[in-house]
Formats: sequence, C-alpha cells, structure tokens
Amino acid sequence: MSGDAHHDDHGHDDHGHDDGHGDEDPRWVLVPLLVGLVIGIVLIAVLGVQSDAAPLHTL
Repeated sequence: MSGDAHHDDHGHDDHGHDDGHGDEDPRWVLVPLLVGLVIGIVLIAVLGVQSDAAPLHTL
C-alpha cells in the first residue's frame, strides 16, 4: 500500500515532461506558422491583391 502512495506523490511536472516543451524542438511553433503563411499567400494569389483577402490591401 505504501508503494501506491509513493507513486501518487509523483506529479507530472516531477518527471520533466512539461519543462521547456518548445525549447528543444521549435518545429511545433514554426510548422503551423509556415502553413498559415503559405495558405495566406495562395489565397492572395488566387483572389488577387485588391480583394478583401489581403490584410494590407489599403497600403
């Protein structure tokens, strides 16, 4: 029974799973940003720069 109590004392953070998740591998941030950028460029190319799809069409 004491073994179970000892096991329950270990939280998720004690094992280091949540520490610096993105520090070792920045791809989990870069991949969605690049996908969004590519989709935006394709939409602007298909719909045209003068359409409301381009966020900077007033400049």
